[in-house]
Amino acid sequence: MQPTSQLIESTLAPDFIPTPEQLSSKVLEKLAEPSPYLEGINLPVVGFEKQITNLIAFNSGTVIEAETGAGKSLAVPFIADKVAKALGLPGITVVTQPRNLATRQGAESMAGIAHCQVGEKVGYHVGDQNKRESPETDILTMTERILVNEWVRGDRILSRYSIAIVDEAHEGGKETNNVLLVLKKANAERERRGMEPIRIVITSATIPAKKFTNYLSYNEANPSKKEKVGHIEIPGRTHKVEISHTRRELKDGEDYTMPAAQLTLRKIREFDAAHDDGNILVFMPGKGECDDTIEQLKRLLGPEADNYEIWPAYSELPQGEYDKVFVPGTKRRIVVATNILETSVTPPRLAYVVDTGLIREIRYSPKTGIEKLVAVEHSQSGVTQRAGRAGRVRPGKCDRLFTNANYRKRSKYSTPELLRTHLGPTILELAGLGIRDIRNVRLLDQPNPEDLEHDLRDLKILGAMDVNENLTPEGELMAKIGGKPEHARMLVEANKHGCVKSAAVAIAFADMTKSVMDFSRDAEEQKGIRRAQHPLLNLASDYLTFVKIWEEFEGNGKTEEWAHSHHLDYEVLRRVSSSLNDIAKSLRGTKIPMVNDSRFNSAPPEEFAEAVGKSIAAGLVGTLMKRSG
Repeated sequence: MQPTSQLIESTLAPDFIPTPEQLSSKVLEKLAEPSPYLEGINLPVVGFEKQITNLIAFNSGTVIEAETGAGKSLAVPFIADKVAKALGLPGITVVTQPRNLATRQGAESMAGIAHCQVGEKVGYHVGDQNKRESPETDILTMTERILVNEWVRGDRILSRYSIAIVDEAHEGGKETNNVLLVLKKANAERERRGMEPIRIVITSATIPAKKFTNYLSYNEANPSKKEKVGHIEIPGRTHKVEISHTRRELKDGEDYTMPAAQLTLRKIREFDAAHDDGNILVFMPGKGECDDTIEQLKRLLGPEADNYEIWPAYSELPQGEYDKVFVPGTKRRIVVATNILETSVTPPRLAYVVDTGLIREIRYSPKTGIEKLVAVEHSQSGVTQRAGRAGRVRPGKCDRLFTNANYRKRSKYSTPELLRTHLGPTILELAGLGIRDIRNVRLLDQPNPEDLEHDLRDLKILGAMDVNENLTPEGELMAKIGGKPEHARMLVEANKHGCVKSAAVAIAFADMTKSVMDFSRDAEEQKGIRRAQHPLLNLASDYLTFVKIWEEFEGNGKTEEWAHSHHLDYEVLRRVSSSLNDIAKSLRGTKIPMVNDSRFNSAPPEEFAEAVGKSIAAGLVGTLMKRSG
């Protein structure tokens, strides 16, 4: 008998996806066998292994909906690996995640199930300097960006993979659009070459399934041909979660950090009295609210606060501080987090969730050209996902700081990122991927045509695209830098003038949502603040003031004492530092160095001011005005 992969190719070409009748009894027996790695695993998804196996084996695309805590992120990769081996598919199973943390911890959890070290049966890849895999790796988790980069760097068939699982697809991020796009394009190229396609599996707790099945059914190489796509909805979570709502709606502007702290305190007292070791997770919309809630809770607890681990979790934290949230400990742990903990990874012993029902999202207005990070009501699917955190390891409870009537009137799903943000970065990124016909590219979330035209015009004004909508040399660099096009344009221009570091500092400060300078309504106190800040001011430009502040802050060891002595917000300065690190990372793929602008040390101040001014103006050219009269 021929090897399985040859049998499939010889009988199925050019479609490749088999029907059960086309497979040998031996292959069907292998598919029917349970995965040895899932034996004894008590998760709802495992109970549907047979159905999931058949969907993946006999369809080019599969959409799996399962409640949070059902075990899809842990179990589906092992089922996919079994299918790949039974069918003799060339390549490994790749699992993409939106975030670094979920990528690494997903691999660690699966390695625990497989009784292996991370990097053996199961590995991960979150960056060129942060990956663990080997020739023995069969399941590889990675961030969405890593898979997209493999395609961009020339592997247009994504040759390493036989099955791709796109996890947590409900988040609707730009990278999810991109990873699905390159998977579809890789399959189109495979079809043109007469090769086996990558089976695409989408998993999430709460998604508009029809949108995803429609997208997967589209054949990129032959639009008249529909791909076979399967869909399964798996009921049940690991444990029951009791959900309660407030009776009174909080008013706009009303503080919700104190009610959240009070609810948390009440549950701490309840757990302590019952000798229950359950941990607590509180969802806040942003970093500031997380910090405020922790401060409120510690004030309510008083000296007792030392008896508990009360920690924040948000993206701005150093990796070590973030990781410790997931390390088991003996004290009761209260984690106050943004939506970064909404999916995949759950703190240990979690039994209780407090949810404000709010999330911070970027909203863009094409009319004003302004993007704002605002707190908005989270969708029904989002708050359902949050509540499910409480039922991952034991029966739990979720208290919501909004009414049931408020919940019922919310949108079912969150607005995808591509439909609420500036399209400029996406257009540049797609152009950088080699996709020139931007208007006709098929994305999971199709942008508004008017918004697309508006942002194409803006990119031409910035000099990123020519009249034929091809990338200019500046646009090529901007696509590699990523982020806001106006900021990328500033950095490209600054490279010409030798002031990249100063331009990066100006960008980082301008991107802060809070002023770095303290202000007092008391006239006498404000005079003292002005005296302390006077040596840092440059009346010609706020941007040059930012550069001066950073030079002095950096030159004085970046200490909190120096910041306070000049009445500057140390937390803003710390976030500027983090932003500068991100900018430095974005420049690594270019030949633009971010070093100190030492060539201006002996130059007249006017020369430095002109260089920085020209760099900043290059990114703001669409909003510049000329004074007349």
